[in-house]
Amino acid sequence: MLERSHFNPAVSWVREDLDDCLETVREHLEAYARKTDDSAPLEAVLAILERLKLTFRVMDQEGATMLSEEMIATGRHMLNGNSTSIEESLNALTDAIVVLPSYLDRLQAGHEDLPILLLPTLNELRATHDESLLSEGTLFAPELDVIVRELSGSEADHIASSDFPSFAKQVRGQYQAALLGWLQEQSKDALIEPMQAVCQMLYTRLRRNELRRLWWIADRVMQGLRERAVDNDLPLRRLFARLDLILKAMVDGVEDGPASDTITALSRSLLFYAAQARPGSTATDTLRERFSLDRLIPDREALLRARGAVTGRDAELFASIGDAVREELTQVKDTLDMELRTGRVDLDQRRQSKTSLRQLSDTLNMLNLPVAAKAVEDLLPALEATDGVTNMDLDSPLLVLAQKLLEVESKLATHIQLLGEPVQEAESTGIISLPPHEQRQVFGRMLDECVSTLQEAQEAIRKRLDGDADADFSGSLQQIAGAMSVATQPDAARLTEKLERALNAALAEPSDAGSVPGALLPLADAVAALELFLTGSRDDQGSHSRFLDIMAERLDGLPEAGQEGETLPETEIERAAAEPEPEAPDGIDPTMLGIFLDEFDSVHGQLEDQLFTWLDEVENTKALGEIRRAFHTLKGSGRMVGAAEIGDFAWRFEEVLNNLIDGRIAFSQPLSDALTLATGALNSMRDRLVGEDSDLSEDGINALSGFARQLNAGDKPDIRRLSGDLPEKLMALVLSESDVIVLTEDDTPTETPKAGEARAAAESKPDAEKTDLPEPKAPVEAEAEEDTELRGIVIAEIRDRIAPLAAFADGLAGGDIPVVTSDLVRCAHTLAGTFATMPLGEESNVARALEAFLERSLQGGMTATADALE
Repeated sequence: MLERSHFNPAVSWVREDLDDCLETVREHLEAYARKTDDSAPLEAVLAILERLKLTFRVMDQEGATMLSEEMIATGRHMLNGNSTSIEESLNALTDAIVVLPSYLDRLQAGHEDLPILLLPTLNELRATHDESLLSEGTLFAPELDVIVRELSGSEADHIASSDFPSFAKQVRGQYQAALLGWLQEQSKDALIEPMQAVCQMLYTRLRRNELRRLWWIADRVMQGLRERAVDNDLPLRRLFARLDLILKAMVDGVEDGPASDTITALSRSLLFYAAQARPGSTATDTLRERFSLDRLIPDREALLRARGAVTGRDAELFASIGDAVREELTQVKDTLDMELRTGRVDLDQRRQSKTSLRQLSDTLNMLNLPVAAKAVEDLLPALEATDGVTNMDLDSPLLVLAQKLLEVESKLATHIQLLGEPVQEAESTGIISLPPHEQRQVFGRMLDECVSTLQEAQEAIRKRLDGDADADFSGSLQQIAGAMSVATQPDAARLTEKLERALNAALAEPSDAGSVPGALLPLADAVAALELFLTGSRDDQGSHSRFLDIMAERLDGLPEAGQEGETLPETEIERAAAEPEPEAPDGIDPTMLGIFLDEFDSVHGQLEDQLFTWLDEVENTKALGEIRRAFHTLKGSGRMVGAAEIGDFAWRFEEVLNNLIDGRIAFSQPLSDALTLATGALNSMRDRLVGEDSDLSEDGINALSGFARQLNAGDKPDIRRLSGDLPEKLMALVLSESDVIVLTEDDTPTETPKAGEARAAAESKPDAEKTDLPEPKAPVEAEAEEDTELRGIVIAEIRDRIAPLAAFADGLAGGDIPVVTSDLVRCAHTLAGTFATMPLGEESNVARALEAFLERSLQGGMTATADALE
């Protein structure tokens, strides 16, 4: 019906209590300022601020939560005597008490929660106890783990490890020369191109994904600078210099040299410039789209307006402006009304009206409200054009002027209500010809009336249950249904009509006072769902439409009747069909799914080609690296979009390839067969993702993943054991018909006749020609010895893997923050597989959870602290 705003009704519900708390805090601060040796007022301030912080956190208001936390920190330092100056701390707290209500005013006006607007106040508080100041980039934290098609599935050659030091030195020299050349003549945009060439070389030839992403972002920002979408200022030049430090770290420690935190911080700092860039540059527009920057920060002008709203131009000021605007416009309307009534234009009154409008426009411009000022200025030409008008009929220019005057008045009222933000001028889509902001006001008032009318209907239902047969609820519900039809909510209208008929049927028979008909319980739920839908629509809550589903469910199958009690056939409510969207599993955005599937097809095609090349020549390390990279890409992209099944599966085989490349396991036929099966299985997993028929079951995926875990442990399992779990078509990629085995109930491989013939033929060959075949299963008497031996191996493996994890935990317990390494992740991963082979309880699940925690810490998604030990 109407476009969504960011209005949070929770702020309005508790605003009065919040203001009372803030006023109490101000009074306690004044008391403490008069007598600083009495800590009781300050302790009371801290207690109230703690409650405010929890309240803001429950309402999910990040900016207000951060401000209250900094106020608490400042108060505690004052209480402990750690503040540099009591006076400065009091001034900072007082400023925060003034700013916080203004920020809440902005939230109530329907604007987004932008903590960056509070940055000056936050830093003023932090400065009082010598805390490091926050930067704009600190509060600007876009999600970096997004799909970047320019980086995914690249076929470019990577730098070999042995060549990397010389390559890094050469590239750093090129970047330093390019940066110096541009710094000396910054007016020449062409000098940025050599810097971009270095960035492009790096994001093409590096392996480490976060480094490649950083250099791609840098290249896009530099392009925006060349296209004058990004301003050339000192902080930006410092960011370019910090890129040289990244290169230095790469020279000193190859690709693993730069710390993940440093890379993340620098990437976000560069993205901050892209977020504030002027529109029109393809490079920065691409960054804004890929990283959803528009949701985190408004454009440059909107940011300036928003900062003004929390630094003095609060709701009280705009209320005063609104009074002044209405007063001036009322004088002009009175003059115009008199002219229409008398049929005579009074030139003196006209001059006075023009003077009033010019003065009002100047005042609005002085208050930095250009939109409002322009709206007033636009009235002047229309007013001057009607100076000599004598026609007072319905087509009179004076009536056109009157209509324009009313439109401007309505627009200014909404502009002031939004605390100076421009009024959206979208095309009206309602059934009446009104601007969108006026439609919003009309429908808001109508929904208010619907809520009141529903409460009257509820009261009538209660009276009917108490025995009052004359209590009428039908009229109220019919009014609500009609209002929903006007508001272009046909589903709500039909469900309300069905609710009225169901209530007629349930309450048709007179009942004793206090008795409750059996059908009234689902009806009570339906009435409550309707009330929640109406209030949610009025308060613009994003999930209010789900209450219609609840309402339809409760009303389904209930008998219906007219107002006189006559039985009516049950009606079927068909919800309006939603707009067609790409089919996607729950929790996956259809757009992101489409991007992922395109990337999947590209990467999978390359994987098949590289696997074929490598199997022909297993010494081909370049092809092996591309295979590992393909699984790595599918892992990261799959997990990112929510395709966890593909992501986790690819991770298992990426680990196999990592161990093979690092020399921890050796090439074997089972490993070759497993990679062939994994590559073939990915197509079936793609079908499962999009909901198409697939012959690959979840058990088959788990079996193949378990096979990968055995390979990682250094084993050489029999590939034929997967025959019972994987489709025959898939197994045919690695087995001929004579290789097929059948699993009996005791899970003992039993050869088919053709397999037996093949074994007899193999045994008849000379030793040099015999094919390696798995040994037959040992007799039952040997199983206990094998179990004992296996248990000893497992215990030894667990001890080896537990040791580094225990050292890591001891470091956390001692207050240190030890570095999370890939070896720690591998230890947890190996433990999960080891416990899975001989499960005792939940050890395997715990190890997998630990593996996930360490992996997120390694990738910079979270920090390992002592809290993790809890």
